[in-house]
Amino acid sequence: MLYSVPDYYNRFKCIADQCEDTCCAGWEIMIDPKTLQKYKNVKGGFGNCLQNSIDFHRGSFKQYNHRCAFLNDDKLCDIHAELGSAMLCDTCRKYPRHMEEYEGVRDLSLSMSCPEVARIILSYGDRVRFLTKEKESESEPFEGFDFLLYTKLSDARNCIIGTLQNRTLDVKLRAAICFALTHDIQNRINNQEYSTMERLINRYKADKVVDHIIHKLQSYQCKEEERFKIIQKQFSLLFRLEVLRTEWTDATRSAFHELYGDGVKKYLTNRKHFLAYMSQNEELGIPYEIMLEQLYVYFVYTYFAGSIYDENAYGKMKLAVISLLIIQELCQARWQGKGSLNFGDIVDIAHKYSREVEHSDNNLKKMEKLFGKKKEFYFEKILIALLS
Repeated sequence: MLYSVPDYYNRFKCIADQCEDTCCAGWEIMIDPKTLQKYKNVKGGFGNCLQNSIDFHRGSFKQYNHRCAFLNDDKLCDIHAELGSAMLCDTCRKYPRHMEEYEGVRDLSLSMSCPEVARIILSYGDRVRFLTKEKESESEPFEGFDFLLYTKLSDARNCIIGTLQNRTLDVKLRAAICFALTHDIQNRINNQEYSTMERLINRYKADKVVDHIIHKLQSYQCKEEERFKIIQKQFSLLFRLEVLRTEWTDATRSAFHELYGDGVKKYLTNRKHFLAYMSQNEELGIPYEIMLEQLYVYFVYTYFAGSIYDENAYGKMKLAVISLLIIQELCQARWQGKGSLNFGDIVDIAHKYSREVEHSDNNLKKMEKLFGKKKEFYFEKILIALLS
């Protein structure tokens, strides 16, 4: 079995009660069958507590005021305190570690829905490297797994990440080039022209081809007023999604009004000042462009290869690009409201976005569905939102 991890993976260490958020509230925590059986066998007073605070039919912890029944007032876990870490369920023991499974391959990552992970990712100044290691382990064959397509998707992902890390180009251009590449890749997937994908990927690595693409992308620049109309509709996507925390709805609606409530001229003026401010903001500790690069790489690494299961590579790239556009809009709204924006603000915005979007399968599915139906998510519209 081949395992892959980003090189910052082992930097994570839970900060427990020192965390500004908690992973034990705001969502249903499912219990794996093996641990559920362990809980059934616990005796004594705490055994009674387990019996009363677990929904054994659903296989999940009960919640009180949207908090796990075992989360105490000190923001610590009573199961961990009473029974030890070995009695934690798989979800609690592994989070925020995440794994995507493919035949013979496992991609390990950290979920940005955890504030500490968001800090690690956003403060990482180097280009992320992905480390691979082969371990002996049993692997059941994946029925119907198309290994040829998976290989092509892996090659495409490597090319996309390499392009995103090309710091000689503006990060917006890097993202636009990758978006165009994925658009072309999707056409070949749709037509099952897998044999031509390698040639396509190699073309996008050639300097002359990249220069030609950059020239073509100029037609999507300097359309600020059109972008204003598009980005409002793209931002409104958030209001169509399942809400995990009500304060998220309040925050996003407030941000929408802050950004767009005074019309296009005020928005464009604010955006110009915001981008100038961020380009010179030394309080962040790391250039804003590098933060954006790390976020793009995070979304691409986590989701792109998963298109082996639905053949929707284009939708996975749209998720990365739209997520970055919305996160940047939320950053601008926070800056407008405060008059400043620090590193902690960006960590807060990124991790809350991730928590609401990535930890709801319904939201991820709905987003991909809307990406294919709504005009604001068409190829040209996204490029205008990205480049203007």
